[in-house]
Amino acid sequence: DHFVDMNISYNIWQGPNDNRSHERETWADGSENIVWQSQHQDIKISNWEVAVDYSNSLAPWMRLEAGYKGNYNHENSPASYYSGTAEDNLAFMPRLYNRFKYDTDISALYVNLSGQHGQLTFSAGLRGELWQTRTRSLKYGENDADVPSFRKNDFALFPSASVGWVFRDNNELKLNYSRRI
Repeated sequence: DHFVDMNISYNIWQGPNDNRSHERETWADGSENIVWQSQHQDIKISNWEVAVDYSNSLAPWMRLEAGYKGNYNHENSPASYYSGTAEDNLAFMPRLYNRFKYDTDISALYVNLSGQHGQLTFSAGLRGELWQTRTRSLKYGENDADVPSFRKNDFALFPSASVGWVFRDNNELKLNYSRRI
């Protein structure tokens, strides 16, 4: 009358992303400019997900459910830019360099009690969520010690409840309450 279900996954998306463009600009006075530009980005995004769900039949007419879900993301994607007048003489542009680092952790716990006794249905639950975000944007030559990170932490509770009455032919009248973000 009870079970536990668990899932753990790890995903990674990484690799170089290279873009190159060539422009020929012709101005009203007849002069021309040739511009080559290149962008190189070393993308690395990783993600862990964890979920555990538990369900227990407390009585033939009542069930308890509880669980946890976590999502943990990390991104570190430096981007470099180059420019020049020919494809073989591109110069690094340190002013445009950016190394974006982004971490976000979301953890949630929930508990729910539900059931049906005769024609009466009911459900009551509570979910708590914690978010933690850390970001940092580094210029060329900077490291983590040089730039303070932006940090934000949030916590919220999300209660829910419902009560219903089942009529003939599978019709049901239900009253619900839930708090959403």
